[in-house]
Amino acid sequence: MTALKCQKCGADVPVPDLPAELRKSIAAVAHGTGRLQAMLELKDGARIGLGDAKAIVFHLSGEGVACHRCGTRLNEAGEEQNCPKCRSLNLLW
Repeated sequence: MTALKCQKCGADVPVPDLPAELRKSIAAVAHGTGRLQAMLELKDGARIGLGDAKAIVFHLSGEGVACHRCGTRLNEAGEEQNCPKCRSLNLLW
């Protein structure tokens, strides 16, 4: 598991090596049911600690590849990006 630093909030965000299917499932739960449920599913499904699960889920990009913090449209290339407007780390799952 690698860790990335969010330039906006300063959090160390772990990036676990998860199957693409699980990543998409977690992102769908975050966008549909809510980030709290996604955090619990990530914790249970990937055996990740609650603190790390929270850091991951709160840095998932918004729907439509938008920054989770300011809503700026992000480039769809890559799985991790810093927002060009607010510098917040976004995980594009």
